Amino acid sequence: MEGNQKIEMLERRFEREKLARKEAERILEEKALELYQANSNLQKLNENLEVQIKKRTADLNSSRVRYKKLVESANEIVFEVDRNFQLIYVNPAAYHLLLFSEEELSKITFLELVAPSHKEQVRNYIIDCLKQKITQGYLEFPVQKKNGEIIWLGQNFQLDFIEKEGELLFNGIKAMARNITDIYYAQLKLRLSEEKYRLIMENMELGFMEVDLNGVILRVYDRLLKMTGYEEHELLGKKANDVFLPEEYVELMNRQDSNRLKGEIGSYELQMKRKDGSLFWVLISGGPVFDEKGETIGSVGIHYDISSQKRVQLELAEAKEQAEASQKAEQEFLANMSHEIRTPLNAVIGMSHLLYDTNPNEEQMEYLDIIKNSANFLHALISDVLDMAKIEAGKVEIKNSEFDILSILRTLHRTYELKTKSKGVNVILDVDPNLSTFVIGDELILNQVLNNLLSNAEKFTDHGSIVLSVKIGEKIEKDKYILKFAVKDSGQGMDDEKAKLVFQKFKQIYEKNATKTKGTGLGLAIVKELIELQGGRIYLETAINKGSTFFFDLPFEITNKTAVIQNETVFSDNVLEFKEKNILIAEDNPMNFKYLSTLLNKWHINYKHAPDGNEALELIKSHTFDLVLMDIQMPYLDGYGATLSIRATPGPNQHIPIVALTASAMVMEKDKAREAGMEDILTKPFTPDQLKRVLNKYLTSNPINNIQIEETPMQTSYIDDKINQQSLVDYFGDDKDFMKIVFETFLEEITSQVEEFKQFFADENWEEIAKLGHKMKPSFAMVGLGNTEELLKSIESEIKTSGISEDIKTRIQFFIDTFPSLVSLVKTENENIK
Repeated sequence: MEGNQKIEMLERRFEREKLARKEAERILEEKALELYQANSNLQKLNENLEVQIKKRTADLNSSRVRYKKLVESANEIVFEVDRNFQLIYVNPAAYHLLLFSEEELSKITFLELVAPSHKEQVRNYIIDCLKQKITQGYLEFPVQKKNGEIIWLGQNFQLDFIEKEGELLFNGIKAMARNITDIYYAQLKLRLSEEKYRLIMENMELGFMEVDLNGVILRVYDRLLKMTGYEEHELLGKKANDVFLPEEYVELMNRQDSNRLKGEIGSYELQMKRKDGSLFWVLISGGPVFDEKGETIGSVGIHYDISSQKRVQLELAEAKEQAEASQKAEQEFLANMSHEIRTPLNAVIGMSHLLYDTNPNEEQMEYLDIIKNSANFLHALISDVLDMAKIEAGKVEIKNSEFDILSILRTLHRTYELKTKSKGVNVILDVDPNLSTFVIGDELILNQVLNNLLSNAEKFTDHGSIVLSVKIGEKIEKDKYILKFAVKDSGQGMDDEKAKLVFQKFKQIYEKNATKTKGTGLGLAIVKELIELQGGRIYLETAINKGSTFFFDLPFEITNKTAVIQNETVFSDNVLEFKEKNILIAEDNPMNFKYLSTLLNKWHINYKHAPDGNEALELIKSHTFDLVLMDIQMPYLDGYGATLSIRATPGPNQHIPIVALTASAMVMEKDKAREAGMEDILTKPFTPDQLKRVLNKYLTSNPINNIQIEETPMQTSYIDDKINQQSLVDYFGDDKDFMKIVFETFLEEITSQVEEFKQFFADENWEEIAKLGHKMKPSFAMVGLGNTEELLKSIESEIKTSGISEDIKTRIQFFIDTFPSLVSLVKTENENIK
């Protein structure tokens, strides 16, 4: 039993161990399988990792190659330095730019490349970055190439730091540098240009100030600080108007500020307050300041101290007022003197003419000749003095018209033939055969010049001949030629010293102990002035006992109208038959009335007499007249007032021809007569023949409406059809930057000024027209429009001296009409400058 039990126990034990072994084998097999699978997975992982490592290595190598190519092909210098600033890598761009080899660069430090002038500055900058642990930065500095040339680099850099024992230590620099030499010198040129113009502005004593939209001062420059006595810190942040502006200019400044908001610029004058409270005058040119979006963010003002100019202006105004008063007194004196002398002289000359018709005996004829000659001399003397006064006052106008020059020459020839007949002097007329047509010029002045020269020749020639010659000279324009005149005599002549004096005023040439020649010494001086006024010249050739020749040249336009050869019209007592005509004589002087009435009775002309203006108006109301001879100066109502009343009163005499009788030869008196409504002027003293011509003019079939009042045509010299390049050279030389600034300033400023000019014209504000014309004319000159400057100058000058006229209005309208084309010229030139 026991044996069986033991066997059973062994069998059960064996069975358990067998089962345990099988379980262990099973577990072992599972673990072996798991290990196998793990090994397989690990092998796969190893294989994948190896592939990835190879791929990443290849990518890294490819990236390194790519970046190396980029760095080595870059135009910028890429370099790396160690903590001692030794160059440990430099790309090829450095070799090409700096001309050093790779080996040469590997042996030097970064700082050795920096130009000596900036080496300390660069070192201190890097040290400062290291102290502040700044890791990135930008620096511009010059470097010296191997050949010694200096170039400028702009360098971005990165500082490397490593951490050691909790502290950051400098480990080197990686940097990229670009050649900015061109940019540097362009900026330097710009800075120098800005400095140049800043110095110009400073030298011009211009003060600058910038304000925001509320007028708060943002910046103020030195010159304005000196003008006002303030320090900069005292002004910044304060409103400019509160600090500088007197109360009376607030409205003006508000308008200007409003214009700034619209983007407009403007110039204006006002007074400013200094720190000490005193006032001074400034000219301000203000303009808006824009941001990058083109929106107005404030304004800038340029201030120019014009206090001294204002003082001068005030003094000039006072001086001008005194001068005008003096000139007016002089003109009144000349007018009164002319009137007071000519009035009795008219009676003397008139009565002498009448006495010749009373069958005087031989002795009486001698006395009459003396009276007539003395009166004529006195008349010539007064005329010379007044002519010179008119020339000096600028009152002589050149009036060009078509006339028969041959007729004038023949008349003068015949006149002096008769005058010299008794002396046996032969007067010869020598005219160019090609001069056979009418010419355009000033007929009256030519006649006066030739008359004076022939009279002078006749005075000094007792035997021989006087030759008046005219030749056609060079052509100066289309149909315009220089006519060469000469008056040659065989008289006494003179030496060179005396010849130098003949054209001077109040100088007479006579020998010592000889009888002094009659005259004022003004005749030849007047001739010279009149010739030069027309753009001509005169000179003298003379020698003692060999006579004298006066040569003068004048420009004339030769027309196609053929001159008709005819004798001068000579009026006789039988020419004028006006028995059906009625004339009103308004004359208060008994002698002048006696002279007029005697002539009219002699010629069988009906007349009525009024001793003053009031009685003349009464006769006008009750009678019908064909002509009025109106004295200017009469009691109760003068000739001006009487004429104005006639023209204002409807009736048969409202438009009757009225001829002024005046003893004044002043232009102002003649202009005043025409403005009052008189058609013509007869200057006392007048001869019977002169009176006959007036009567023939107004009492024949030629109606008054056919009389044309000549207008001075617009001078072609006022027209600018191109920019005067020589003028630009004179102003700017070769400084194109300065020229560009001036042209752009002109284009910004001038349009608003011309608009203001147009408004003054519309308002007929002539005083302001003159002022603005004065202000604008230098602007046109500086952009090469000198003719327009002259046009504005003529407008200003004539308004101030003569007042407004239709001619001035025409010139003003001409300027306004041509202004757009002038702006176009300036814009085109401005583009050419750019």
